[in-house]
Amino acid sequence: MSSNTQIQGNFVRESSAPLRGTWAVILPPEGLRATPIVIQQGLSGETLGGHRLEALEASDVSLFTLRQLKPDGIIGVGPTGARLAARLGLLARVPHRIAVDPVPFGHGAAPRPSVFTRLAIHMVLTSSVAAERAAAAGGFPEAHSARLPVLTTRHTSPWRQRATSASSPEALLVSPTAPLRRTGDIDLMLRAAEVLRHRTAPDALRIVLPVQSTSLWWAKEEIRRRGLSQMIAPSECLPAFQSSEEPCIAVGLGPVNYRGGIIEALAGGHVVIGVHGAPGVHWLDHEVTGLVVSSDGGESLAEAIYTMLADPTRALALAEAGQKEAETLSERSGIESLEAALSHVLEEHRPQPVQALAAAQRAELGDPIARDVLGIRIHDVTMDECVALVRGFIAEGGPHQIATPNVNFLMRAVRDPEFGQVLARARLNIPDGAWVVRTARVLGIPLRDKVQGRVLAERIIEAAAQEGWRIFFLGAGPGVAERAAARMCERYPGLNVAGTLAPHYDPEGSTEDAIAVVDAVRGTRPDVILVAFGMPKQDIWGHRHLRDTGASVCIGIGGTFDLLAGDLKPAPDWVVRVGMEFVYRVAQEPRRLFMRYLRDASIMGHVARARLKPASRNRKISDLHAGSGFDRRGREQRASAPD
Repeated sequence: MSSNTQIQGNFVRESSAPLRGTWAVILPPEGLRATPIVIQQGLSGETLGGHRLEALEASDVSLFTLRQLKPDGIIGVGPTGARLAARLGLLARVPHRIAVDPVPFGHGAAPRPSVFTRLAIHMVLTSSVAAERAAAAGGFPEAHSARLPVLTTRHTSPWRQRATSASSPEALLVSPTAPLRRTGDIDLMLRAAEVLRHRTAPDALRIVLPVQSTSLWWAKEEIRRRGLSQMIAPSECLPAFQSSEEPCIAVGLGPVNYRGGIIEALAGGHVVIGVHGAPGVHWLDHEVTGLVVSSDGGESLAEAIYTMLADPTRALALAEAGQKEAETLSERSGIESLEAALSHVLEEHRPQPVQALAAAQRAELGDPIARDVLGIRIHDVTMDECVALVRGFIAEGGPHQIATPNVNFLMRAVRDPEFGQVLARARLNIPDGAWVVRTARVLGIPLRDKVQGRVLAERIIEAAAQEGWRIFFLGAGPGVAERAAARMCERYPGLNVAGTLAPHYDPEGSTEDAIAVVDAVRGTRPDVILVAFGMPKQDIWGHRHLRDTGASVCIGIGGTFDLLAGDLKPAPDWVVRVGMEFVYRVAQEPRRLFMRYLRDASIMGHVARARLKPASRNRKISDLHAGSGFDRRGREQRASAPD
């Protein structure tokens, strides 16, 4: 057992691990400059948690070289490295083959690797949001892909050269931190570009606008109609913030599950401008590590971009402060993640899918992976991860809605696009029930485990008693919420019940009644609201009114209050384990549930169609759910009153 030294970030750490394996790392033609930081750091030390990395130039590597080295595994970096790792690894009989960033960064325009390359690779590691999307577009199996968490680089900020150079600078690069789908986000960027067009020189800015396929046609038409073709290029690649040598302005927009792009931008030493209400902006401390602007049609965003363009010195100060802050944002360093990935491959003769590894890594960062199940985002989370996420939501502040989709939710969303939009804008959609997990598995996008809504509600209550959160019990029949709260206080001493209320809620009913309920809840200053109006009322209520209550978390829990109050008995554990809890529920309430579950059986037809034509079916459902009836924060757009 030898003592080894490894470089991590700006410090050196000592390791005393036995040598587990030797890995040949095929560098891209551009060399270390185009290699992810974590691989560079792995190459700079003697071993990496018992794994020794040996660098090989792509131009020099050969079958003879590999046979001389006799590595336990081979890692190909970049497209060229991935092809060589697949071909030479098989010829040299190297048992384990890994690709890192195997496709050029791009948004749907990257060439697909050969089928041979994709099949010969055991694991795909991606170093950024851009690399992750490029690998997915390249056809690499998602189940065999893992994301390397961002690690702060040792490089100086790209803004330093811009701030100190006396020569005329090149065009400044501006881009969202993730591909955009919501029309509200795209319109915000286009409006900011329109404002900037009248304030800057034509060649001062280059705005990259990556757009997901469901909104690509609309974006192109809007760019043409507004005359922004010279300033905006929607087909250009999403910048690889972590390795880019150009100074960039990253705009914190995009889907919730890609908010890790903000960390990447900070770690790369770029300026980050977050739009208020967008995922991840709580990581930015205004005027210290990044700017936070309002979503007022793009004017504030344009003003912030113009300020950074006109004052590079101030931009450099923000970028360097953000770079330091990024070091604390990653709960797990890239070095440790790479160690885990390499160990995972060596432990299995035939490496198993690393989907669970990637999902756990992203959940640790508060950025859970979402799977598309019949057009609805279902997050791949476990029960413990859900409780940890709720703890993070409360610490973060702001409204976070949690939905509990089961099969009934999925079928309702297929029939009712407006309800699908409500689920699409929930902060967290848990897989509530074994049949959701089975549906995902049949569709080829397996989820790790089911997360029962009633169990999660009780786990949240237990955590609330320990953390001092204020819980509000809202809904159910007369007196049920009170009895449920009383029993929970007995079971969990120290539980702080903010209040209970059992109003009748009708989404189409009186606005005054809804406002009265919101006022009553807000007056108790709750941290978490448990809503039991039943599906879809509880989710619509949370979607419309959570922000106005001042609470941090709202979760719809259906008939859970009846279980917590003791009015109904939960299904035995063995019934839950075999996924037949719905039979037990029907036996308890046959009149209410029999026809509902009979209608839900039609999900088998939708699953069969999705299996036969997955792209067209999911695109159709996703398009229905991505309508423009909601603004970018998920609130319904209402027509303004006439003057």
